[in-house]
Amino acid sequence: TATRALPRHEANAMGIASRVRGHSSMGPVTSSLVGTTELRIPIKIPRIDSEAKVVVFGDWCMAQSYASSPQLVRKSSVGVGIRKSVQGIPLKLDVSYRGDGKIRSMVGLGADFDV
Repeated sequence: TATRALPRHEANAMGIASRVRGHSSMGPVTSSLVGTTELRIPIKIPRIDSEAKVVVFGDWCMAQSYASSPQLVRKSSVGVGIRKSVQGIPLKLDVSYRGDGKIRSMVGLGADFDV
């Protein structure tokens, strides 16, 4: 970015917040390289007569907290999740295995990027 005073909501939209599922936020960073891969598989839930999506994902990030710091912070995770819309509200549940060996779950509202 060309400005140091980038608003937080703009940083989130651009991916600079460096959200890697299962990890906490990195806070402000001066530079970052972020990647996400998702495979979405539609499934039919027979008893409810409804559809959902199973998501297999991998996230990773390398970031530098300060321009003067040569150290890069690295975070990564892989996992599986489910996406379901209930009365028009998109719900998501993810379970991730982090690069440091810990397992975390996350629940959220709203669509990520739906293709």
